[in-house]
Amino acid sequence: MTKRILNIGKQTLQYKQNAHVKLFANEPVLIGPLAIRTKAELDFPEFDPNTKDVPERGYPKNTHLVDYMTSAAEREIEKHDRLLVQGMYFMRTHDFEPLSQTIDRSKKEIEKKVCLNIYLCNRRIPYINALLMGLSSYSSKETEKDILKAEIHFLNTEKRKERLHFRYLNEKLSKLPFVHKVHNITYRDEIYHNITDRDLIFREMFISDEISGLKICLESGLAYCIMMEEDAVVPVDFMTLLDKQVIEPLEKEGIIRVDGSGSISVLSLYSYYNLVVKGKQRLHFPSYTKREYYKDAAKMNSVRFSKSMPPFRHEYEITEKEYMYGTVAMMHTCDSAQKLVQYCKRLEWIPSIMSMSL
Repeated sequence: MTKRILNIGKQTLQYKQNAHVKLFANEPVLIGPLAIRTKAELDFPEFDPNTKDVPERGYPKNTHLVDYMTSAAEREIEKHDRLLVQGMYFMRTHDFEPLSQTIDRSKKEIEKKVCLNIYLCNRRIPYINALLMGLSSYSSKETEKDILKAEIHFLNTEKRKERLHFRYLNEKLSKLPFVHKVHNITYRDEIYHNITDRDLIFREMFISDEISGLKICLESGLAYCIMMEEDAVVPVDFMTLLDKQVIEPLEKEGIIRVDGSGSISVLSLYSYYNLVVKGKQRLHFPSYTKREYYKDAAKMNSVRFSKSMPPFRHEYEITEKEYMYGTVAMMHTCDSAQKLVQYCKRLEWIPSIMSMSL
């Protein structure tokens, strides 16, 4: 352990630095009256003439792991990491036997509505855990059985030769009581069978996997199809909320129909805040961080109670937006799924999309 004195302007700060921090940190770790951690935090923010945005004091913050543009970005990354750890703990310790018994008792009385396809690959950190934690969680015995409204498929898209043996999927995930079937879509769709002299580029693999998933939806014969990536996060009582606050209102208004047809091309279940490509609501904008972020950010009920706020309520609204297509969490009618297969084969379609703002 070494001890040094650092003179900064009229301030004299004393800090300690051990070998580990010295080796891995970009800047010395300082101990002072302002709890300064990096040299960047000593620099007074300068006005950016390009964005006309004044950075927060201490940001951008460069650490040996992550560079944080704003305090909002740092807070969201920390929430992301906590969720991953919570998901891993949940999947390691949770007892699924009560849910399995509920499924066995209720499977004849609950009508399936949705074919839910979850795309996943053999990651070093299994993001799928956080998704399954939310998907299998419920707030009451009345909503516990609503997971049966979905026919859940796992789509293994792993194509890297060194990771084709997906042990976690084969030995753990495939045995969950609510999983209908596991599909290893490591093959190329028929539209790419003639390409044998090279590997597919990412866009081609994406289209091939998309078509494979849509075909599974169509084979299920269900009215609705959800294509979801493993790093999506869903709320407790997801299937209950999807049915009561999305599908039923849209059916009532005649926008979609129980036979799987309707006027919507694709319904995005992804939070609209995560889809803002341009605009002022961006985590790395200091102005948004300082003025609006803490109002918009999700708050646990314990935090809401401390601020004399009412408990969280699930309130969603659907707005029409146009943006590039993706598969983070997209819902199709069977009619639009059939059309999308044909358009993907022609590689010409960019759908108009309605977004469900969470």
